[in-house]
Amino acid sequence: MQGSIGKALWLIESDLGGNLDLQAIADACGVSRFRLARDFVVATGWPVMRYARVRRLSRAARRLADGEQDILGNERVPRFDAPTADCQSDVPQ
Repeated sequence: MQGSIGKALWLIESDLGGNLDLQAIADACGVSRFRLARDFVVATGWPVMRYARVRRLSRAARRLADGEQDILGNERVPRFDAPTADCQSDVPQ
């Protein structure tokens, strides 16, 4: 379990600005997405994609605190343009 979780964490942290996908992370770790989702919560206390979203937001907050004016230009930060976007972002993985 720890090997796949460590690799998942590394993949998430190294690609925070990219388009992360639960299935792609699970494939890279050599486990099913169901196994990864279950084990990740046990190991970290967070669902995989919620962890990624929180890390993106914390990175964006750090960049704002450091004085950067445009945090949306280079990195993927969750946006809530559609009325259902807020609901969809909290769907458990």
